[in-house]
Amino acid sequence: MLPPALAQTLTVDWKRKMDPRTLSVAAGTTVTFTWSGVVHNVHEMSDAIAFDNCDFGYSPPLGYSGPVSVGPEDGGTKYYGCKRTGHCADGQKIAITWIATPTPTLAPGNTRQPTVKPTSQPSAITAGLEEEDGSEDQGEDQGEDQGGDENEGSGGADAAGGGLAIVGIVVAVLVGLLCVGGFVRWKQVRNQNRTSRKGRETGNPLQRTASPATAI
Repeated sequence: MLPPALAQTLTVDWKRKMDPRTLSVAAGTTVTFTWSGVVHNVHEMSDAIAFDNCDFGYSPPLGYSGPVSVGPEDGGTKYYGCKRTGHCADGQKIAITWIATPTPTLAPGNTRQPTVKPTSQPSAITAGLEEEDGSEDQGEDQGEDQGGDENEGSGGADAAGGGLAIVGIVVAVLVGLLCVGGFVRWKQVRNQNRTSRKGRETGNPLQRTASPATAI
């Protein structure tokens, strides 16, 4: 049924020779029969067969004077007609269908069980091939491991060579410094010897001049 804000009311001009004699409305709609100046009534019939035959049975009237309202309904079809003599046979009847609004539903989840495929046992040939493949893979893994070890060894050798080169440079620098220091020290000692020699020669002039007289 429609909520109050969306509820609708439809008016039908109730008369003989109704055309069309079927009406479809949304669920929750109220249908109102209106007439004036003539004598009519509104009765409900039980089903489609009674509707076709204008068979009102013992249904009580819904009203003798307009307007007369029917519904609202949540869904389904109901049949109405005028019971005045000859009116229904003259076409004063109508079948009203209230169409229910479909309610959205979630699709059910997939409950199918997964299919398990049987696993075939390997034959002797395929087993041999798998073993060969495994040995080849193992050989490749070992080769890669050895290559990695060789690379690590070469890396260590390079590092050791680099360290030895640095040590050699340091030793060469130290030797050079020692040589320079020794040369400087030798120059200092040589200069001191020259200075002391000149001082001795300058302090004993008589000794230098006496040597010729003694020789005469």
